[in-house]
Amino acid sequence: MLKRTVAVIAASIALWPSQAVAMPQFIAGLLLPLVTSSPIFFLGPAAISAVSIGLGYAAVIGVGLLAQTALGRQPAPKPEDVQTNFRQATPVRVALYGQGLLGGPWVFGGVDSDGYFHRIVAIASRQIYAIDEIWIDDIENVSLSASILSGGYVTSSPYGSTGGGQWIFTEGRLGTSVDVAYSILVNAGIGWTAFHLGYGIASIYTRFTGPDVDQIQKLFPNGINTLVRARCRGCLVWDPNDGGQDQDDASTWTYSDNAARVILDYARHPDGFRIPDSLLLTPLAIAGWQQATTDCGDAITLKAGGIESRYRIWGSYAYNERPADVLRRFMQACNARLKPVPDGGYTIEVGKWRAPEITIDETHIVGWSDLSRGRDILQTANTIYSQYTSIGHGWQGTDAQPWVDTADVSDRGEISASVDFINAPSHGQCRRLMKIEAHRADPDFVGTFVLNKAGVICFGERFINMSYDALGVSGTYEVLEFKWLFGEHGILRGCQITVQSISSAAYDWDAATEEGEPGGTENPPAVDPWAAPELTLTMQAGSEADLDWGAPVSGAFSVTRIQYQNTTTMDPVVESTVASSTLTATITGLTAGDDYQFRIRHEASLSQTEWSDWESDTALA
Repeated sequence: MLKRTVAVIAASIALWPSQAVAMPQFIAGLLLPLVTSSPIFFLGPAAISAVSIGLGYAAVIGVGLLAQTALGRQPAPKPEDVQTNFRQATPVRVALYGQGLLGGPWVFGGVDSDGYFHRIVAIASRQIYAIDEIWIDDIENVSLSASILSGGYVTSSPYGSTGGGQWIFTEGRLGTSVDVAYSILVNAGIGWTAFHLGYGIASIYTRFTGPDVDQIQKLFPNGINTLVRARCRGCLVWDPNDGGQDQDDASTWTYSDNAARVILDYARHPDGFRIPDSLLLTPLAIAGWQQATTDCGDAITLKAGGIESRYRIWGSYAYNERPADVLRRFMQACNARLKPVPDGGYTIEVGKWRAPEITIDETHIVGWSDLSRGRDILQTANTIYSQYTSIGHGWQGTDAQPWVDTADVSDRGEISASVDFINAPSHGQCRRLMKIEAHRADPDFVGTFVLNKAGVICFGERFINMSYDALGVSGTYEVLEFKWLFGEHGILRGCQITVQSISSAAYDWDAATEEGEPGGTENPPAVDPWAAPELTLTMQAGSEADLDWGAPVSGAFSVTRIQYQNTTTMDPVVESTVASSTLTATITGLTAGDDYQFRIRHEASLSQTEWSDWESDTALA
């Protein structure tokens, strides 16, 4: 229990590295043996005598530092990291929140007596809400002859253009407790039985039909490693604002990408962080989660028109990731902070401006240190870079337009910082988060203050008012770090806070001028490399025909084959070839007055495009 409690504290603080908080009765006896008894702050001249006597042997508990030392940080996985199909003896399990494009490890592969190749990939290790699309290699959202959950043949080109759409059959499972085994695979008799139900595992089954040798490269250039991916809507999550949902009965939950609901689910889930409900679901904590859920659902206007929710989370997490790393990046996607509540519970407060209700002044402040005005001109960033998950770029991590302080860049040159918002599913959400970070990088005032016991009223507060005439401190401040100060025998002496100035402007938003444009351009529509080329025919005087066509889409094609025929006399078809780099041909020796038809196709050693349409005209004298 002791180890579990330490983990909860440390990870909770790691989620919110800018503020370290914990309930005094919860941490005093637990962490005192772990910290130094030497004071680590400096006192203002007027307070040295009185406070140094009282706190000369005080323990200053910095659980933010403890968490960072114990847990460290790891790079966040990218959305594209889960889009492959692979074979691995003990693959890492993955779950999805919000929307995403998922591949996954093979859980079965085999060939039956009729030559069909069967394969199952596990796309998620928790029940998901829906499979909306299937992607085959680079062909997006292929058409199916029936729904994915009932199973159907892929009818999109090139799989539907030959063989009546029978080349690929695919079927999906959501990982529910009523899923049944894949019947086609069971009937194939190669080891998959009716008892292979896959409860809790979302998966895609695919059966491939073997083509003739000249069709292999056209249909399955990657062979048995043909990439099959699914665009999905992920986990069901509890809504604390819906009285019809039972927090302990997942069958009553609904799909949502609401950031607060996602974070609460991950924090509680046995395959997530596993924080006890006794900490997360106290009455006051639930009220906090309800408010955070409402705040995340606020309607934000978009530059192109329409609205989006204030904060959403899209992305997967791997079961071998450290829970604190996962929860940290989820909270970064909604500018969230851990918030303790008076009944001993914990909730979050997402990034939304609220005028502070607490004021700290001379009656609370007994010491100070590390005071500075403005930014560190040698190090503080004036350009913020970040990435978000982009639908328009194949559901991959994509650069957002940088947030630039143009005037400061002109003065100092670019000093950049990269901030991780990879679980933000839109450019607008990413830019709103970048704006907040930019304001944090340019404070008017930063300082650390020692407060007496009356100052603990700011415990758990994000924004406070400060008034300290001796230093000219006045205005609204954000609490970056909070530490309890204890004396001998665990007696509470006060607290220490690190603050920096902030204003409501950091959270104001004008989509028309601030949303900007994504860093890249949308992927062009997929082009079928085996589609028929377009041919242009021009008859010339002297019984000649000029043929023109565009370059092949694929560099694999080595030659272009030409066919033509005299349709007046119905002579046999004449063939010739030219190198694929040649985009024109002239046919001579035609009979003036006769009608001719011409067509072409591009060819490789094992495959070819479809033939172009016949182009017809009359030869000129």
